[in-house]
Amino acid sequence: MKSVGERELAWLQRFGKPQHPREPLYRAFYDHQEVDPKIQEQSLRNYIRIGLLVVPPQAELNRPTIRHPDLSPSNIFVSESGGITGLIDW
Repeated sequence: MKSVGERELAWLQRFGKPQHPREPLYRAFYDHQEVDPKIQEQSLRNYIRIGLLVVPPQAELNRPTIRHPDLSPSNIFVSESGGITGLIDW
């Protein structure tokens, strides 16, 4: 988690420039003004500080896991016998 935050922070410090947020909700939150990357830099520093505190210390809870962001019945193929034969729409 720390490495991801540090990577994003380094990229932002090197290439970041004021811009309008992509999401409409954030655009409204920032009054449709460009946002200085320093704001995001501070958020990333906070993320780096607390990131390790939210990771459980038990190794079995920290193993890499594949996740499907849209797992719904229409994306699961099931055989006549009830076994899962495939997942789609990754």
